[in-house]
Order: sequence, then C-alpha cells, then structure tokens
Amino acid sequence: MKTKVAGLILCLIVILYSCQPKTAEQATPAPTLVFRFEVDSAGNIVEEDVKSQLKELAVRISKTADRVMLYSYTEKMNSADSSMQIASQQAYAAKNWMYQASKERIYYSVGIAIKGFENPVDSAAPESKINRRIEFQFLE
Repeated sequence: MKTKVAGLILCLIVILYSCQPKTAEQATPAPTLVFRFEVDSAGNIVEEDVKSQLKELAVRISKTADRVMLYSYTEKMNSADSSMQIASQQAYAAKNWMYQASKERIYYSVGIAIKGFENPVDSAAPESKINRRIEFQFLE
C-alpha cells in the first residue's frame, strides 16, 4: 500500500513539475521568415520566386490557422515619410499576394506592422538595401 501511495505522489510531482510555465530562457522563440523583394509602380511584387514562397506560406497559414505578424522595414532614407511609404507598399504587396493565393484566412491571420527604418540588419551601412525586408513572425 505504501509503495502505491509513494508511486502516486511521485506521478503527481512529475505532472505538476511539467505543467510549470517556461522561463524566458527555456521558451523557444517563434520562427521568423525574412523576404526581400522589389515592388513595381503598380504595387506588385516583381520577383517570381518570392511570389511562389509567399503563396506556399499563405497555403500553410490557411491549413494550420497559424497567426502571423508581418513587419516591414526599409533602409535609411532622406525622409521618414519615404521610408514608411516604401515599407507600407512592401507589406501590403505581400499580404495582397498571399490573400490572392489563400483568400479569407490571410485577411484575419496576418497582421501588419509598418516599421520603416528600424532594427537595421547592417547598422554599419544603414542606407544599404539589405535593410529593406519584410519579416513574418509566427505568434504563439
């Protein structure tokens, strides 16, 4: 009888320990996808490979019901307005292309944050086009 009670207590301790929330060090970061592309004067994505990758991402989001945040960044420009305008064009071009591929779920599952010149990839060369990108962050 004592061994059954001891075994039950041990099981409860293991269960309770495994249910504790993870600390910041233990938590695994959500995956981030980075895309770089140009937008034409009509607001369309130029690169076919990027269109294909965004379509695949849209289909995945539709199937899994993942929630995603899209962040749009640019290189440093002469004016903050120009930076925000280009970042906005890129973000909406990506989301519109994904919407065409997968329809309604994209509208609700992908949020947009226009950042402009923020968090440069290459801070030594802030005017470099390497800093112009969109990032998809999967939300938990």
